Amino acid sequence: MYRVYIVEDDDGIADLYSCAFFSANIDIEIFTDAESMFKALDNSLPDCLILDIMLPVMDGITALKVIKQNKKFASIPVIMVSAKDEEMTIVKGLVGGAEDYITKPFKTMELIARVKKVLERSVKKDTCSGLVLDDKKHQVYYESNLILFTLLEYKLIKVLYERRGEVVERETLFDLVWGVDYFSESRTLDIHMNSIRQKLSKFTDKTVIKTVRGVGFIID
Repeated sequence: MYRVYIVEDDDGIADLYSCAFFSANIDIEIFTDAESMFKALDNSLPDCLILDIMLPVMDGITALKVIKQNKKFASIPVIMVSAKDEEMTIVKGLVGGAEDYITKPFKTMELIARVKKVLERSVKKDTCSGLVLDDKKHQVYYESNLILFTLLEYKLIKVLYERRGEVVERETLFDLVWGVDYFSESRTLDIHMNSIRQKLSKFTDKTVIKTVRGVGFIID
């Protein structure tokens, strides 16, 4: 099931979102301001973000800029929503990295159709490695096949997956998975990576996680 974060401070529109996405079988979480949304992003990443332009404290355009400047969040597709339909507002959102722009009032069927289109594009892009992560269940799929990993193995895969396309240094993996104060012999990390690769090898001959000698690991 897809999961979408929505930032909307109008209760009436929030209720409209709840009804529309429930009917579409899309899981959502609604926040009244960008600050609370960012706190949630630190714990879990959604498949898509819907940002209202007019928000208290931090407006949607500013929040979009923060998202796109953060490597952890930058790949999350964002849809901007606002009562404003001025050309410059639309341009600011799209130039800032938004995938789409919807103006209020909107029709629920059109909203769902456009959100699904963005989600499908995102999944197609995100599954280029063949991996799909279900962060709620801590499960990993390779081309629709469920692979059983330990919690620690899942955490390692998650770090690499969220930073796919970039080399993650060994020290960074130790810090993010074991903890800042933890450091063991390098062999510990290699053992877990070998276990992950062995489990993946049952479903593909492709090297999903590559080693960059002397540096770290990467998922392309």
